[in-house]
Amino acid sequence: MESFGLDRPHVIAPDIAPPTCLFAAANHPGIFKSLVIGSGATDHTDILDILDQIVNAPSLEPFKDLTGEQFVRGTVEGMKKYKFPENVLQDYIDSYTGQKLWDAMEFIRDYPHALPRLAKRLPEITVPCQLIVGRYDPFVPVSNAEGLHRVLPKSRLNIIDCGHFVWEEAAEEYGMLARHFIQGGYSEL
Repeated sequence: MESFGLDRPHVIAPDIAPPTCLFAAANHPGIFKSLVIGSGATDHTDILDILDQIVNAPSLEPFKDLTGEQFVRGTVEGMKKYKFPENVLQDYIDSYTGQKLWDAMEFIRDYPHALPRLAKRLPEITVPCQLIVGRYDPFVPVSNAEGLHRVLPKSRLNIIDCGHFVWEEAAEEYGMLARHFIQGGYSEL
């Protein structure tokens, strides 16, 4: 943030990013003005499907032949009401090519060690947090966000009728909630 000259920015960070932002907020109070987060696990015991399989597998051996494209297509195939535009889907696929898929897997496989440490720090995080999650998320259930909401001192939880990719599937509602929060709604907490 210093490199880009950002001073207390509002941050929108869904999916894999919430734990990282919450650790940053705990380690550097006042670094963010607000956080809009969600669809990311903050309790490794409350995850489902392939996320649970990867995080809690004894090894990555069962996934050795999985490609980034297969992983991405598998995560989006259950979406009923929304189809990714081809260029967006390709961007997701490109972001998981080669070693990038394995780097992401190693990151989330540390959840059983990192997330309990984060859980101990959550009550001290004072940055206002807007949590936006999908009611039908097949990977990170609403209960994960509800638990986070209970322990964060300043948070608001909105549950939208969609799956994991809330920012894509319900972009208009997601954008409206994020915009309201960033434009001052955070001060209501």
